[in-house]
Amino acid sequence: LLQLCDFIEDCEHVKLTQRILHLLGREGPYLKRPRQFTRYIYNRVMLESAPIKCTATTALARFAAHNEELLPSILVLLKRIMIDEDDEVRDRAAFYHYILSHNQVALKSAYLLSEEMHLSPSGLERALLDYVHNSHTVAGSPFSLATVPIADIVQPNDLSSATESDVVKIKAKSNTMAGEGRNASLASQMSGKRIQDSFAEQLASIPEFSGLGSIFKSSSLVELTESDTEYVVSCIKHLFSRHLVLQFDCVNTMADQVLENVYVSCEPDDPMFNIVCTVPCKSLKYNSPAVTYVLVELPEDLECHSATFINILKFTIKDIDSDPSDPGLPDEYQKRCVKLSNTLDFSLVIKLIICLMKGSHLISSFCPEYIVVGTKFWPYVNLLKYCLMHPFIQTNRV
Repeated sequence: LLQLCDFIEDCEHVKLTQRILHLLGREGPYLKRPRQFTRYIYNRVMLESAPIKCTATTALARFAAHNEELLPSILVLLKRIMIDEDDEVRDRAAFYHYILSHNQVALKSAYLLSEEMHLSPSGLERALLDYVHNSHTVAGSPFSLATVPIADIVQPNDLSSATESDVVKIKAKSNTMAGEGRNASLASQMSGKRIQDSFAEQLASIPEFSGLGSIFKSSSLVELTESDTEYVVSCIKHLFSRHLVLQFDCVNTMADQVLENVYVSCEPDDPMFNIVCTVPCKSLKYNSPAVTYVLVELPEDLECHSATFINILKFTIKDIDSDPSDPGLPDEYQKRCVKLSNTLDFSLVIKLIICLMKGSHLISSFCPEYIVVGTKFWPYVNLLKYCLMHPFIQTNRV
């Protein structure tokens, strides 16, 4: 961290300097000598532009919130920053000075001690629109951020794997829409965009899914066929509060064929899972990816938390040079089954949270895979991954 402090003394890149300051404010307070970092941070307030000043002000406030011995000196620094020429810098300094000087634990925990929520911007927009347009909800209760999905942060070293495994692997144009070639695979347009946001925008544009609300979680991409078969199909599961959307990404590798009215016939092994509707793809041309969807209503019984879907790709096949009036021949293609496992089930999450509230010794009655034995660390990792939880402050290091 000291090397980074020296680096930002001569750094001319605003975003890079902001990221380093944010890192100092997040990690610096937990070191043995945190006071040595405050001088470097305050220098950025005096010498840099407004965006960097704002980030540095927040970093200073974090040091004061975590270290009582630094509080008096940082309050003096915040008073000096309150006379800055930029209004946002002044507002931040005044805001943090009020929180720290009044020593309100709730405010400190909400704005300085807790980790960022990383809310999905597009998900927040949709949640606000749903709240405003639903007059009953507006009259009954205030808006809650609990309805907004958490965005997945893609780290630089995970970018290649994220774009290959968590996002559709098929290259497609973003304006290709399901049902008329629309809403096909997003992979070529995913650079720099968060995966969850992209899935949410993709599904929100389909009328059949307009009333489902926000996505709770999207699974990783699962290959249902081999890569060298005539028709390549993969699946992504999108979980909502009471529904499941199965997204099937399809590619036709036969150059002399055109597939029309392409859809997937799903049959769950549990009758409690109800198939609501299917969104077909109008045309699937050679090497031109397209998407078809299946909407599933989840059972109300929380004990039913797993199912296997038998999938058959059905379509009308035509020759590439056939007459437009040719009706074609109906055909189908058997694929691997899709399983709704505990890792994606909302009911299991509810059970797990209830168990955690009652006592960790009760967890084994519902989900024994989360029992913590000895010093094994993997149950914590799985818990955070499956339930979209985040460790409180720095407790992930314990």
